[in-house]
Amino acid sequence: MTMHILEKYIEAMNAGDADKLALLFAEDCAFNDSGSRPLGFPDINAEGREAVRKTFAGVFAKVKAKSEMLSIDGNEMKYNVMIGKYVVPCTGIVEEEKGLIKKLTIIPREQS
Repeated sequence: MTMHILEKYIEAMNAGDADKLALLFAEDCAFNDSGSRPLGFPDINAEGREAVRKTFAGVFAKVKAKSEMLSIDGNEMKYNVMIGKYVVPCTGIVEEEKGLIKKLTIIPREQS
């Protein structure tokens, strides 16, 4: 069974591997993350694969986080990001093109 692109994204996140993560994205991708907004963290936006790589390299250098996939339904995943004692519930919505992430939008999700 082929691994879903969002599963690969979570795997690269948990490995803290910005290079592996960036290779999941198209050269002309868009990444928009407002998932941590409820905790007071600023949104993260990156345009293009190299910007995604640099963004995540910076994040991984500062924050040790683990992500837990809860579900995937088509192009949407529900997952939690654990940062220290905080649990950040997120929803990720992906647009794919030729097996790569063209656009990934992360939004906050209410805990259930």
